[in-house]
Amino acid sequence: MWSHTTLNYHHDEVAQRLRDNDPFLEVLQFYPNQLADATVNEIASLLRTNTSVKEIDLMQQAMVTSAGVRAIFSALCHNASVEVIYCSGIRLESDCVKELCKMLRMNVCLQTILMSNCLLSGKDTEAVITALASNHGLRFLGLDGNKLNDDGYQAVIQLFKGHEDLLLDTVILGRLSDVLVEPLSQIVSGSYYQARSDYTRTYIERSPEYLEMPVKGAGKLW
Repeated sequence: MWSHTTLNYHHDEVAQRLRDNDPFLEVLQFYPNQLADATVNEIASLLRTNTSVKEIDLMQQAMVTSAGVRAIFSALCHNASVEVIYCSGIRLESDCVKELCKMLRMNVCLQTILMSNCLLSGKDTEAVITALASNHGLRFLGLDGNKLNDDGYQAVIQLFKGHEDLLLDTVILGRLSDVLVEPLSQIVSGSYYQARSDYTRTYIERSPEYLEMPVKGAGKLW
């Protein structure tokens, strides 16, 4: 058997392996062929209770409709095994983002979401950042290549200023100007984060001082 499974012509076989919680089925790839919504809905329904899949790949090559993406995000509200989602390069409509935010509030297993260049509006990016305040498991979020308006920038500040119990290690945004990065860095430093930029991205990351601190309680440090 194999750990990487591409969901194309063999979706009946994949569906059975999901039902069986096949331990060798760890990575589910939704490409390169266009999948009918009925097929995606069936797979999404099985993901609700599946415990073997650890990673879902919905990258740009995936030809899944918005309705299919919504179904997957909705299923992951209840899933207890998937740790990584790759969905960079696919267009996420506002209705998909709404389901994504619900997933962030409910799911406690996801650790990494990479959603660069998903054509999110400033309002949708703000919604994702705001939803992070209710998340209790995510460690890495890639949001670069999506719009970040003034309200989204303020949401970033509030997220790191008011929630010291965040488990997040890294958030990647589109590149902010130095005028914005400097005050952001000063603000997040109070929660043991640091902000920096390169040519295309701004990173908010755990500071070395935090990682060197002694463990004070379960869930706070690792």
